[in-house]
Amino acid sequence: MKRLKERLGDISGGRVLDVGTRSGEFILKLKDGFKDYSEMIGIDYDEKVIETTKKKLDFEDIHFSHMDAENMTFEDNSFDTVCISNTLHHLPDINKILNEMKRVLKPGGLFIVNEMFSDNQDEAQNTHVLLHCLEGAIDTVIGKCHNDTFEKQEIIDLIDNLGVDNIEYFEDHETNENLRDKLASKVQSIDKKLNKVKEFPQYTELKQRGEQIKKRYNEAGIARCTQLIVMGRK
Repeated sequence: MKRLKERLGDISGGRVLDVGTRSGEFILKLKDGFKDYSEMIGIDYDEKVIETTKKKLDFEDIHFSHMDAENMTFEDNSFDTVCISNTLHHLPDINKILNEMKRVLKPGGLFIVNEMFSDNQDEAQNTHVLLHCLEGAIDTVIGKCHNDTFEKQEIIDLIDNLGVDNIEYFEDHETNENLRDKLASKVQSIDKKLNKVKEFPQYTELKQRGEQIKKRYNEAGIARCTQLIVMGRK
C-alpha cells in the first residue's frame, strides 16, 4: 500500500494497537511504514488465529493477545496509535468497538481505519466484491458475523460520527504481487465453501451466485478492491 507507507513515513507510531489483527498483515504494513514505534500489540477474538500468528510473527517489540475488542482490558489513553484494517464488516457492533478504540487512544493520538469498499471499482475488482459478499452470506448462514462490503460513504459516515479530529481520507491499493493468485484460489474454492451450507435452504440461491462469480472470473478476472484509508486525531 504505497500511499499509506508514504503517509506514515514521517510519523512516530509510539505504542500501537491493531484491532482484529488476525494474521498480522496490517501490523507488518505499519512496521514497514512508520518512521519508528515503541511497541505494537495486535488483538483478535479468535484465539486459534492469535496462537498461529504468535508463532509466525516472532518480533521482540510486537505482541499478540486474544481479546474481545468490545470490552478491551487496556487502560484509558494508553496507546499513541490505534488502527483497524478490513475488519469493520466482521463486527456485530461497529460503533461500540470504534468507541473502545477511541477510549484507549491518548489525546492527540492517531486513529487509522483501512477498509475495502464496494462502489466505483473496475470490472476485475467487482468480481472480488461479489466473491466477498458471497463469503459473507455463507458465514451468515452458519452463524458468523460477516456483512456485505460497505460502500465508501458508509465508511466515511461511521468515522464522521465518532468525533475524531483532523480527519483525512485517501484511497490505496494492495501491492502484494501474490494477491491476485490468492483471490483466484478463492474463486476455485467456492464449491468447497458452499459445502458448509449444503443442508440449509439458502444453498440453491448461494450456489447460483457462486456459478455467476466463476463465470465472471473467466470473463473479467479478479483484482483486490481499492481500499479507503481514514486517518484522524483524538
